[in-house]
Amino acid sequence: MEESTSPRILIVDDDPETTDIICRVLSKEGFDVTTTVDPRQAIEYVEDEKFAVVVSDIQMPEISGHELTRAVHDTVKGTQVILMTAYSTIDKVVEAYQVGASDYLLKPFEDLDEVAEAVRGAVRRHQRWHEALRKTYRQSEQRWA
Repeated sequence: MEESTSPRILIVDDDPETTDIICRVLSKEGFDVTTTVDPRQAIEYVEDEKFAVVVSDIQMPEISGHELTRAVHDTVKGTQVILMTAYSTIDKVVEAYQVGASDYLLKPFEDLDEVAEAVRGAVRRHQRWHEALRKTYRQSEQRWA
Protein backbone atom coordinates (compact mmCIF):
# COMPACT_ATOMS: atom_id res chain seq x y z
CA MET A 1 0.00 0.00 0.00
CA GLU A 2 1.37 3.39 -1.01
CA GLU A 3 1.79 5.95 1.78
CA SER A 4 -0.02 9.24 1.26
CA THR A 5 2.10 12.38 0.87
CA SER A 6 -0.84 14.65 1.68
CA PRO A 7 -0.85 16.12 5.17
CA ARG A 8 -2.89 13.93 7.51
CA ILE A 9 -5.70 15.59 9.43
CA LEU A 10 -7.77 14.09 12.27
CA ILE A 11 -11.25 15.54 12.89
CA VAL A 12 -12.82 14.84 16.31
CA ASP A 13 -16.37 15.92 17.14
CA ASP A 14 -19.17 14.04 18.87
CA ASP A 15 -21.52 15.39 16.17
CA PRO A 16 -21.14 13.15 13.08
CA GLU A 17 -22.63 15.83 10.83
CA THR A 18 -19.87 18.25 11.80
CA THR A 19 -17.12 15.69 11.20
CA ASP A 20 -18.65 14.85 7.82
CA ILE A 21 -18.86 18.49 6.69
CA ILE A 22 -15.29 19.28 7.74
CA CYS A 23 -14.05 16.04 6.17
CA ARG A 24 -15.59 16.95 2.81
CA VAL A 25 -14.14 20.47 2.88
CA LEU A 26 -10.64 19.31 3.80
CA SER A 27 -10.68 16.36 1.39
CA LYS A 28 -11.42 18.80 -1.45
CA GLU A 29 -8.35 20.74 -0.31
CA GLY A 30 -6.28 17.60 -0.87
CA PHE A 31 -5.78 16.59 2.76
CA ASP A 32 -5.83 12.96 3.91
CA VAL A 33 -8.65 13.12 6.48
CA THR A 34 -9.62 10.70 9.26
CA THR A 35 -12.69 11.34 11.42
CA THR A 36 -14.05 10.06 14.69
CA VAL A 37 -16.89 10.99 17.03
CA ASP A 38 -15.08 9.36 19.98
CA PRO A 39 -12.26 11.32 21.66
CA ARG A 40 -10.87 8.11 23.21
CA GLN A 41 -10.52 6.64 19.73
CA ALA A 42 -8.85 9.89 18.65
CA ILE A 43 -6.17 9.35 21.28
CA GLU A 44 -5.61 5.82 19.97
CA TYR A 45 -5.33 7.16 16.41
CA VAL A 46 -2.74 9.73 17.51
CA GLU A 47 -0.74 7.03 19.31
CA ASP A 48 -0.75 4.78 16.23
CA GLU A 49 -0.59 7.20 13.30
CA LYS A 50 1.08 10.50 12.40
CA PHE A 51 -1.17 13.52 11.95
CA ALA A 52 -0.05 17.03 11.07
CA VAL A 53 -3.22 18.53 12.56
CA VAL A 54 -6.00 17.50 14.92
CA VAL A 55 -9.23 19.53 14.73
CA SER A 56 -11.39 18.90 17.79
CA ASP A 57 -14.54 20.12 19.42
CA ILE A 58 -14.05 21.27 23.00
CA GLN A 59 -17.24 19.95 24.58
CA MET A 60 -17.49 16.19 24.15
CA PRO A 61 -18.61 13.41 26.47
CA GLU A 62 -15.96 11.80 28.68
CA ILE A 63 -12.95 13.70 27.30
CA SER A 64 -12.92 17.40 26.52
CA GLY A 65 -11.04 18.97 23.65
CA HIS A 66 -8.69 20.50 26.22
CA GLU A 67 -7.87 17.05 27.62
CA LEU A 68 -7.46 15.71 24.08
CA THR A 69 -5.05 18.54 23.28
CA ARG A 70 -2.91 17.65 26.30
CA ALA A 71 -2.94 13.97 25.30
CA VAL A 72 -1.90 14.80 21.73
CA HIS A 73 1.02 16.94 22.93
CA ASP A 74 2.06 14.29 25.47
CA THR A 75 2.03 11.63 22.75
CA VAL A 76 3.70 13.38 19.82
CA LYS A 77 5.46 16.71 19.52
CA GLY A 78 4.71 19.06 16.67
CA THR A 79 1.15 17.98 15.91
CA GLN A 80 -0.97 21.11 15.70
CA VAL A 81 -4.36 21.19 17.44
CA ILE A 82 -7.23 23.43 16.41
CA LEU A 83 -10.08 23.60 18.92
CA MET A 84 -13.63 24.56 18.01
CA THR A 85 -16.77 25.23 19.98
CA ALA A 86 -20.25 26.66 19.74
CA TYR A 87 -20.05 27.77 23.40
CA SER A 88 -17.32 30.38 23.45
CA THR A 89 -16.25 32.54 26.36
CA ILE A 90 -13.02 34.44 26.92
CA ASP A 91 -12.04 31.83 29.52
CA LYS A 92 -12.46 29.00 26.99
CA VAL A 93 -10.34 30.82 24.41
CA VAL A 94 -7.60 31.48 26.97
CA GLU A 95 -7.69 27.89 28.19
CA ALA A 96 -7.50 26.57 24.61
CA TYR A 97 -4.24 28.42 24.03
CA GLN A 98 -2.92 27.54 27.50
CA VAL A 99 -3.28 23.81 26.80
CA GLY A 100 -1.46 24.19 23.49
CA ALA A 101 -4.09 24.77 20.81
CA SER A 102 -2.61 26.53 17.80
CA ASP A 103 -5.95 27.98 16.70
CA TYR A 104 -9.55 28.35 17.81
CA LEU A 105 -12.73 28.27 15.69
CA LEU A 106 -16.30 29.22 16.53
CA LYS A 107 -19.23 27.08 15.41
CA PRO A 108 -21.40 27.36 13.50
CA PHE A 109 -18.92 28.33 10.82
CA GLU A 110 -19.85 31.44 8.87
CA ASP A 111 -17.68 30.30 6.01
CA LEU A 112 -16.19 26.81 5.66
CA ASP A 113 -13.13 28.33 4.00
CA GLU A 114 -12.31 29.65 7.49
CA VAL A 115 -11.84 26.02 8.59
CA ALA A 116 -9.71 25.18 5.55
CA GLU A 117 -7.56 28.29 6.07
CA ALA A 118 -7.01 27.44 9.75
CA VAL A 119 -5.92 23.92 8.78
CA ARG A 120 -3.63 25.18 6.00
CA GLY A 121 -1.96 27.50 8.54
CA ALA A 122 -1.60 24.68 11.05
CA VAL A 123 -0.05 22.43 8.38
CA ARG A 124 2.49 25.18 7.59
CA ARG A 125 3.37 25.45 11.32
CA HIS A 126 3.71 21.67 11.52
CA GLN A 127 6.03 21.63 8.50
CA ARG A 128 8.19 24.47 9.93
CA TRP A 129 8.42 22.65 13.26
CA HIS A 130 9.63 19.46 11.60
CA GLU A 131 12.06 21.32 9.34
CA ALA A 132 13.55 23.01 12.41
CA LEU A 133 13.96 19.59 14.05
CA ARG A 134 15.66 18.17 10.95
CA LYS A 135 18.01 21.16 10.76
CA THR A 136 18.88 20.88 14.46
CA TYR A 137 19.49 17.14 14.08
CA ARG A 138 21.79 17.69 11.05
CA GLN A 139 23.76 20.35 12.93
CA SER A 140 24.15 18.00 15.90
CA GLU A 141 25.40 15.20 13.64
CA GLN A 142 27.96 17.54 12.05
CA ARG A 143 29.31 18.59 15.45
CA TRP A 144 29.89 14.98 16.50
CA ALA A 145 31.15 13.69 13.15
